[in-house]
Amino acid sequence: MLATHLKTNPLRALLLLGLAAACHTLPAEVMTLTDTQGRSILADVMSLNGDVVKIRRDDGIYFDLKLQLLVEEDRKKLADWAKREADRLAALPLPDNALNISVSRTKLDTKKTNRTIQLVKSTIRGIEYEPATEVSVTESWGYGVTIGNNLSTPISDLRIDYRIYVKQDSRSTKAQEGRLDVGTLETRKREALKTGGVTFNYTYILGRTSAKSPGGQIHGIWLRIYRGDSLVKEYSTPENLMTEHRW
Repeated sequence: MLATHLKTNPLRALLLLGLAAACHTLPAEVMTLTDTQGRSILADVMSLNGDVVKIRRDDGIYFDLKLQLLVEEDRKKLADWAKREADRLAALPLPDNALNISVSRTKLDTKKTNRTIQLVKSTIRGIEYEPATEVSVTESWGYGVTIGNNLSTPISDLRIDYRIYVKQDSRSTKAQEGRLDVGTLETRKREALKTGGVTFNYTYILGRTSAKSPGGQIHGIWLRIYRGDSLVKEYSTPENLMTEHRW
């Protein structure tokens, strides 16, 4: 029976060379698509990502088909459909599991300068001085932020507002805030970003005292993720930042 299908509809043979893929059930539109050789197939159009349209045959099998194989009229028809679908999805609230967020504290920059100083030394002959090298260090600490799209459709117009907190005595204090522009996050894709940094300064004597990085003073980060003007997700580490502080 499969051989009969391939003879009566040659475009099916072309599609069998495509990548079969599992796909979440989405609102589909039935279209007749025609390739540049005049062969046609009736299929459910599921999504359009870049130059690839994902379709579902009437037997339930999914295929990826390059737009360049289709006639210009069908390419325009698919582009118009994709825009309507994107506008429709943008108006819907995102499900709770749409975005995946992970963060990691990271040193963004280090600068060192050396200078010679005179250390006081007590000896049996009295006070003496000996040269030593004092190292002055400036470090910038912030966060790496990774955001992932768990959906089978792109999410557009994303941005992240953030606030970084440092530990001072027994309390945490806001030390840095900023914005990360994400834009469009494609289907099943992840994007890695970096925040601005909080600057710390410290000194030590080369060969005499140990360098003690102040990176541990970075206490946490609070993220607010927006799609357009709508707040769609909040994230903080530690979790109690959102209860201990007000945005």
